[in-house]
Amino acid sequence: MVRIMMPNFMKLTLCTILGTVLLLGGCAAPQKASEGKNRFFWPKPELSEPRVEFIGAYGSRDDFEKTKAQIASEAFLGKDNLLPFKGPFATVADDEGLVFVTDVYDKNIRVYDFNRKKISFLLQKTFLQRPYDLAMDAKKNIYVADAELGRIFVLSREGQNLYSFGNPELLPQPVYLEINERLQRLYVSDSKKNKIVVFDLNTKKFLFDFGDRGTNPGFFLSCQ
Repeated sequence: MVRIMMPNFMKLTLCTILGTVLLLGGCAAPQKASEGKNRFFWPKPELSEPRVEFIGAYGSRDDFEKTKAQIASEAFLGKDNLLPFKGPFATVADDEGLVFVTDVYDKNIRVYDFNRKKISFLLQKTFLQRPYDLAMDAKKNIYVADAELGRIFVLSREGQNLYSFGNPELLPQPVYLEINERLQRLYVSDSKKNKIVVFDLNTKKFLFDFGDRGTNPGFFLSCQ
């Protein structure tokens, strides 16, 4: 699984990389790559063997392909709530067509279901305050860094709050997450503390941290 977080854009740009789904934040117009239409690769085939193909960009329900019946219905009845982005920050995807996107202003996580072509909120009643990065473990549990609450929340793909850990003293402003399944560790970058904070992935207990504010090797400035 590959993911890149790019905040402050209002679209998800969907690409494929050597058979792997890659989600990028972008602002390109929605397009769908298919036979008979222009296809976009990087690098250009004439320069090198392509590694990325652009598939499409998604910012609301309006960007999914529609049936003729849906188009006719919208012409007479209008469109439902399109659930456009307000403040998308980070994405994580499973291998079953679901893409999860934190929306800072909605204080929630949007779920893009590419099989059913639907968008919904993961939490029916959100308790998040400033959700930033996402990560997914081997069990497909979703980890959310809440920069205002100073905690890491672990959710199921159905939106159940499984547990949380951390506190504002240990994590005054957690931003990004990374899971190392081999070492069974969760790495959390804290932009206020200027440290990388490490937790045991099984017990969720604090192990150690490293870094400090500065410009020398091993130091950070607003650690991302």
